[in-house]
Amino acid sequence: MLFPLLNDLTLQFLLTILLILSIIAFLIFQLSTYFKKKPQKEVVITQMKCKPCNYEEKRNFQQGDYVGKKTGKCPECGGEMIIYSIYSELVKGKPKPYVKT
Repeated sequence: MLFPLLNDLTLQFLLTILLILSIIAFLIFQLSTYFKKKPQKEVVITQMKCKPCNYEEKRNFQQGDYVGKKTGKCPECGGEMIIYSIYSELVKGKPKPYVKT
């Protein structure tokens, strides 16, 4: 026997206590990491492009936007502006409206 001073019942009791304490420590660790995570905010961006002159423009997503939708005239050449990309970006802090750069 590995521990001559401990009988079988005492050894089983100690192993059971050790297992229970390990499970409790694991659950406390999991809960602490769960509550530390803050939900990340996202803003959805629509990118539009003019095919003839490759002029690009970005704006916040609007209800009804879809890839391939014609959105109006190009301010550079007067061609058709077409939505070619819709994606989301993670925002730190409070989401702000997209500003042209």
